[in-house]
Amino acid sequence: MENLKFSSDLVEWTFNNEKIRVPSEHVIIASIDDLNNYVVIETGEQFITNRIYFYSFSGEQLLFCDKQNGLINWNVDRKQHNVEISNILNIGFFLKKKVIIVMYLANEKEAIIFDLEGNFLCEVEKVSNYEMMYFQEYSDYISIVMEGNSDTEDKYKRSSKNFKLDVLTGELEETGLSY
Repeated sequence: MENLKFSSDLVEWTFNNEKIRVPSEHVIIASIDDLNNYVVIETGEQFITNRIYFYSFSGEQLLFCDKQNGLINWNVDRKQHNVEISNILNIGFFLKKKVIIVMYLANEKEAIIFDLEGNFLCEVEKVSNYEMMYFQEYSDYISIVMEGNSDTEDKYKRSSKNFKLDVLTGELEETGLSY
């Protein structure tokens, strides 16, 4: 996969000497995930992401998330799966780890984890004094980056931390500062 380029209405790249073109409205950003071998396209207006698309390097749409309407659909092994979740903030599509994690706005439980077949695995409870921000994937685990409040700051006023996620239980383990 090479030569990823995007404009407000088109995302394109080259894969196996073939030019892949994905017309899209209001593209904010397009990026490559080399670990899972896909392209992520975020669209919306005024730099607010409303829709997120995941495409294989060959141009097949793997997952679509409409944050405003709470719709998520994905295609794995030629099977279509759908789920609806209100108040979606972010989504993580982790093909190598065989899970989808949806961050959503709620009181105590702020993320839900599904396997690639659409089966519910668990929910992730909010950590006191922290807000979930985004996901980071490492070779052997997934982390949720959280921003703390003044009660969680260190002496240098840093409060952004990584929490290692157990995708089967939803348990979180603080692993240190996030940069």
